[in-house]
Amino acid sequence: MPDRPALEPAAVREVPTLPDVPAGFQNAQERSMLKWALIFFVVSLVAGALGFTNVSSATAGVAKILFGIALIIFLVFLVLALLAGEVIF
Repeated sequence: MPDRPALEPAAVREVPTLPDVPAGFQNAQERSMLKWALIFFVVSLVAGALGFTNVSSATAGVAKILFGIALIIFLVFLVLALLAGEVIF
């Protein structure tokens, strides 16, 4: 039998780590939607104060929709985190 070279272990690669995320912020998309909801809310208040009721109601509607989407995303992530916690423990 010919001599076979010994198998060498596979090179261990360093796994990159994710940057630290401040508490309360799951991802940038959620922060962005909340930011836009706040902007539309402020525009709605200013337009309402200046008497532009149509602009005010339109921007208030957009702010409500964006806030609702951000709230739904938060709740989905909360439920997923709770379910993952039960699996670990």
